[in-house]
Amino acid sequence: MAVWALLKGRDMTKHEILELPGCGCEDAPQTKSLLPVSEALQQIRQATGRISELEELPVDETLGRVLGRDVQAQIMMPPFDNSAMDGYALRRGDCPQEGPFRLPVVQRIAAGQAAQAPLEPGTCTRIFTGAPIPAGADTVVMQEQVQLAGGMAVFGRAPSEGQNIRRAGEDVALGDVIVPAGQVITTRELAAITGAGLAKVQVVRKLRIAVICTGSELAHAGETLNPGQIYDVNGPMLKSAVAAIGAELVHQSECPDTKQALAAAMADASEIADLVITTGGVSVGEEDHVHGAILQAGGDLKFAGVAIKPGKPLSFGRIGRALFLGLPGNPVAAFVTWTLFAKPLCQRLSGAADGLRTARLVRADTPLQHKTGRCEYRPATIVGRDDQGREVVHLGPQVHSAQLAPLVGCDGLVRLPGDVKELPLGSMLEFLPFEG
Repeated sequence: MAVWALLKGRDMTKHEILELPGCGCEDAPQTKSLLPVSEALQQIRQATGRISELEELPVDETLGRVLGRDVQAQIMMPPFDNSAMDGYALRRGDCPQEGPFRLPVVQRIAAGQAAQAPLEPGTCTRIFTGAPIPAGADTVVMQEQVQLAGGMAVFGRAPSEGQNIRRAGEDVALGDVIVPAGQVITTRELAAITGAGLAKVQVVRKLRIAVICTGSELAHAGETLNPGQIYDVNGPMLKSAVAAIGAELVHQSECPDTKQALAAAMADASEIADLVITTGGVSVGEEDHVHGAILQAGGDLKFAGVAIKPGKPLSFGRIGRALFLGLPGNPVAAFVTWTLFAKPLCQRLSGAADGLRTARLVRADTPLQHKTGRCEYRPATIVGRDDQGREVVHLGPQVHSAQLAPLVGCDGLVRLPGDVKELPLGSMLEFLPFEG
């Protein structure tokens, strides 16, 4: 069922994280031999374990890594009662009646200093943000409400007890889990871990990926092309994609279109990698040898073929100790299937916690047509917002899987459901943003 039909009349915004309906290709007669996208993802999930090996690293070297064990606070946060702003610390009981109030200033405490003595009744302390509250004080009056006159703090409004004080442990108690295992460490987690008092943490070792680009026609960029040759796009593209997710590329090669060469290359790669990715050779033509090579290398296929456009030949299986993912050879199809299938697979393998889908709903700025059967993912560009603040995207015409130009400058992929032929102007569509 189309997303736009299901959501008619609902005020959807870009802030909603959604569990969206199926892709609409489950019951299409022409795709009975192909797996729906949701089922392909489920099979990948079920077949994918998690890396168990951990390593200890200094916190400032863990950006982008997956946390292997819960991080617990070694200290309370904040570690002591402190002032939330610049002002004057006093006893609320010294201000029992209507103002104005006049209290002598007897000491001064800045951040990083300790109180010289407990606060005596009937006095106040000049205090600054982050400084410890002196014993006996229970309230801070902000400096904007106070005037100084002859060493006296003068203010007219009776304060509330406890105002402008951050209590010890109110943010984090000793032993609290600050960051759970499975969390990818960003600058936010790094800051929280450091604030919790840890210098080192346990992280999952890096995911090891091997990339084999098949095709006797491939040449490296910069080389002179011989008749019938093309430049290898998928190799550099996947190398950068692997780096972007923080994995380690342990092998990269181009392999000619022979079953023997492919079988040998995949068998060798499976000995050093957690995941072997190939591009090309996964269709059913006479020169498509990946499926046969997997079997010859002692591996097996879980599925071959998904009801998606582009990317129908996508294949998944195992070779020895390594998982296998066969991406199509056309660069756009390889990019789309990397985004939709390889990244979630890598996330699970690396021990990262399974998160909510990051897809959101957007409006189409033009009517759309789509051939039913397979769900289609098209590059889309955010072009503004409608009068209700909802994001509006522009999609070009159907993209052929060998055309790279439509990807340039795009913000993400939009899914056209497999059971919908036409979508009117303003239809609500699932949008998967590119990262970075």
